[in-house]
Amino acid sequence: MVSQSSSDRSLRHYKLEEKSANQLLELENEFQTCHSARKWYFTNWAWYRQNGGKYLPEDIDAHLCSHIVYGFALLNRETLTIQPHDSWADLDNHFYERVVTYRSRGIKVNVAMGGWNDSAGDKYTRLVRTAAARSYFTKNVISFMEKYGFEGLDLDWEYPVCWQVGCKKGRPDEKEDWIAVMTYDYHGQWDKKTGHVAPMYDYPGNVENFKVNFSINYWLQMGAERKKLIMGMPMYGQSFTLAQASDHGLNAPYGGGEAGETTRARGFLSYYEICAYIQKFGWNVVRDPRGRMGPFAFLRDQWVSFDDAPMIQHKSEYVKAMSLGGAMIWALDLDDFKNVCNCESYPLLKAINRDACHGVVEELHQLWNIPGNCTVYNGASKNPKFAGGLFELVKFRQY
Repeated sequence: MVSQSSSDRSLRHYKLEEKSANQLLELENEFQTCHSARKWYFTNWAWYRQNGGKYLPEDIDAHLCSHIVYGFALLNRETLTIQPHDSWADLDNHFYERVVTYRSRGIKVNVAMGGWNDSAGDKYTRLVRTAAARSYFTKNVISFMEKYGFEGLDLDWEYPVCWQVGCKKGRPDEKEDWIAVMTYDYHGQWDKKTGHVAPMYDYPGNVENFKVNFSINYWLQMGAERKKLIMGMPMYGQSFTLAQASDHGLNAPYGGGEAGETTRARGFLSYYEICAYIQKFGWNVVRDPRGRMGPFAFLRDQWVSFDDAPMIQHKSEYVKAMSLGGAMIWALDLDDFKNVCNCESYPLLKAINRDACHGVVEELHQLWNIPGNCTVYNGASKNPKFAGGLFELVKFRQY
């Protein structure tokens, strides 16, 4: 029998730690060069949230993204130039600087201009109407990016009228480096009936073409390059108040859902609010056994549709099967970034990364002591409307 001194044991422990540290660094470097783009939106208003929802630049997990898109800058209505949205956050509290710092970690940091609120009115139409306005804006936005350290511009104009009547002027990807396809918000409180926020394929009663698969294939049919298409995934759910609590399936009549305790927006719940409601209050969960869409959950007259980790993983597999450029999410502050649901931090983002980066994440998780996969709820409520196997499995289609 050979005895081992405490100093020998300490040296061996140190060497193991050193090996793990070197392995971790090597894996992190490999992870950063993952070929699938992972573009996550950072919002400058989430830091105002209470009840644990405050999200700061330092909450970003740099291991999980290739791009950070800072939302939003605004278009000045008079000068048609770019300007900060919230100078208190962006400049006074150095959010621009604190997010741009991630460039030192190999992350590309872009700034987004527009969004739903800023797109109102005719200012974006006036911007693109004349060559002079476009030229002046281009010089201005380059100066803006150089001043604050951003590497690119994400134009989020919601929505150009020509898209509704058919844009026929050249390929849709001629001038862009990438196109983030907003494959979510197909249904919400504006419909006056329940529907899924981001269905992959058709389901009974769904509006024709309101599905992820159609949107992606439409862009491809219009001539977009596959590698420039970045498919969007929601880190939130669209919520509803049912007209009758007993009618809790899809296409049920409703009014807008109650605001979440943290997000405070009627008809909208973050993923961490949804999983907390399921765990703490016993919301019933219904999942499509055919995988046509993510789950929905309900309790009494409250109802929400959302994507969970298995559906996000399925969508990531779709991105790979269709040879698309990668995934985009809205938004970082809506995933369970603080692990309030006792699964893991950023469970949805990690579901994307596990599939996109070919097993590198699993190895990293072994070193980080993070569970490889977990579910925030057990079982499912059997809804009679799904009892007959109404869904058929639609496989990936390539054109």
